[in-house]
Amino acid sequence: MEAYQGWVRRFIMFHGRQHPGGLAEPQVLEFLTVLAEKEQVSAATQNQALAALAFFYAEVLRRPLTQVGDVPRARRATKLPVVMTRAEVRRVLDVMRGVWLLMASVLYGSGVRVSECVSLRVKDVDLGARQLMVRRGKGQKDRVAPLPESLLGSLQEHLLGVRAQFESDLGRGVGFVALPDALGVKYPNAAREWAWQWAFPATRTYVEPGTGERRRHHIHETALQRAVKSAVLKSGVSKQVSCHTFRHSWPLICWNRGMTFARFRSCWGIAICERRWSTRTFSSEVRSASRARSTAPDARTGRPSSIRLESERGSDASLPAAAPLPGPSRRAPHSPLELPIKQPHPPHQQI
Repeated sequence: MEAYQGWVRRFIMFHGRQHPGGLAEPQVLEFLTVLAEKEQVSAATQNQALAALAFFYAEVLRRPLTQVGDVPRARRATKLPVVMTRAEVRRVLDVMRGVWLLMASVLYGSGVRVSECVSLRVKDVDLGARQLMVRRGKGQKDRVAPLPESLLGSLQEHLLGVRAQFESDLGRGVGFVALPDALGVKYPNAAREWAWQWAFPATRTYVEPGTGERRRHHIHETALQRAVKSAVLKSGVSKQVSCHTFRHSWPLICWNRGMTFARFRSCWGIAICERRWSTRTFSSEVRSASRARSTAPDARTGRPSSIRLESERGSDASLPAAAPLPGPSRRAPHSPLELPIKQPHPPHQQI
């Protein structure tokens, strides 16, 4: 709402402090055109200004705007994502320590977002199945993310420390955590159960004003972002690296694992890969890598033969290793990165 108020104030000042009731669609078009052509604002900024003025005229002045579709639009820039190589990831991880190293390794090894990583609960970390249950990701959708085998020992040791801290909190009469929706009303004791505790808890507690409970929140996103930024500066990597860069670099592991393209989209947390340019870029890279590694077609069936995966680990033992694909099916696909090719059925013979 503060952003909308700022745009309305800016619109009034642009037209010499005139009352907006005396201004109509031509003045709105003029203002939006200047934003795009003279001030060179981004497309998102121009869309926000248009939405603010449309809301103001429709809800405050009760005079909805009608003809504003011909305004010159700011061009949306096409940006390629920043992707780190395995050597660059190793350099960044080598200067990180403690929980920050573990969280950054989870970002890179599982391809989760930073918000999904910090909000993991103990029940969402399945060490036996080597997978993470991402709850309410982007679009309020749940999904399964693979967990690298090299992180199992570190995660188990970390959870033992979290368990000791949790039992200490219980002894002091605290140990509450926030529960989603109204789950605390249905299960009053769930807030002090081990399964609902945060996998990466904060070091300090706080008092919930509504209930008076002393709770412990998870590590804030900005704390992990600052740790990653500091590590990048110390490592000397000359790229604009953030926490999300680890997620962008995760598809490079996928074709080394022999992951199918459908499983890649599911684990990465995207429904339709062609919606975003960065996703479309990774989709083409994964598919092209699959074709480059495929052997000659079978002379008998004409189908593409299975791809021989290279280990490509070498001295990369410090990086997250390949984890088996989650799910009940363990059958090897026809092609690790392409969906199986279905042969057409022969036509029925007519008598």
